[in-house]
Amino acid sequence: MIRDGDLRSLFHDNLPEFDWAVIETGPTTPGVPDANAAGHGVEFWIEMKATKSYSVRFQQFQVAWIHRRVRAGGRVWIAVRRSHGGGPRRGPAVDELWLVSGRHVLGLEEEGLFQLAMYNVIAGSWAEGPSRWDWSAVRDILVGPF
Repeated sequence: MIRDGDLRSLFHDNLPEFDWAVIETGPTTPGVPDANAAGHGVEFWIEMKATKSYSVRFQQFQVAWIHRRVRAGGRVWIAVRRSHGGGPRRGPAVDELWLVSGRHVLGLEEEGLFQLAMYNVIAGSWAEGPSRWDWSAVRDILVGPF
């Protein structure tokens, strides 16, 4: 699976009303999220991740950047595609989208998606693959109260 689980193209294709900017800063500004978007009177950042399990791995500086930006009043979301083909140890195949506020980046890094769901702080989650994910609900979360 590619690093972002193809979320970049899925978000662009399914939420075309936003003005999307793909961000590739490399070593000049480490930790900056994958995309910036604006629409419906709101601007936000999204870090896009892929995982086969409930744990989410971040690159060096990403957690610090997200945490710092949210503390300064910025809107940052973490979109995670949890996907695997299933098997005896993993159980049935899954293809899920999880949307987490950047306010919870420290907990996400330390405890993972499952534990954050237990704390009831996941902004939204959808199953059964991109064609079944409720993209209008994703949009409403991204531009709604932060």
